[in-house]
Amino acid sequence: MKNLILTLFLLISGFLFAQKADSLKLKQIYQKIDSIKYSESDFIKMQKYFNENSELRKMISSKAKQGLKNSTDLIDILTLSYDKANEKYGEKEIKILIHSYYMSVGIQEKFKKLNSDLDAKLDSLQLQKEYFEKEIQKDKQIIDSLKNE
Repeated sequence: MKNLILTLFLLISGFLFAQKADSLKLKQIYQKIDSIKYSESDFIKMQKYFNENSELRKMISSKAKQGLKNSTDLIDILTLSYDKANEKYGEKEIKILIHSYYMSVGIQEKFKKLNSDLDAKLDSLQLQKEYFEKEIQKDKQIIDSLKNE
């Protein structure tokens, strides 16, 4: 669920960035995005991701029903072809959206790797705990046998 919220946040922030072009940092981001060449296949990957993720889609629809324009626009973009989306929303907006999608997927991958690493460490600690519990039990048995002698 955290990944879905993070993804939506990144996408909405991409739209917000597009509306506040007066910041220097934003201009640098725009320059970076302008230099990237996204294709129709990138757009289709993004659409597929959103359309196949039912939880995310439900959340976006809920926000659109609340009247959030960014969510309504996103739903519209997900139904359009690449060319129509560029026509209606502008190439820069679509680039920002695709860029945000790739950024969020990258962040999700980092979280998955981190989670996997933590799970492996947790498993290792659990095995160590079990080993030491067995050793302690053996030591207790030895102590008890020595007490009885």
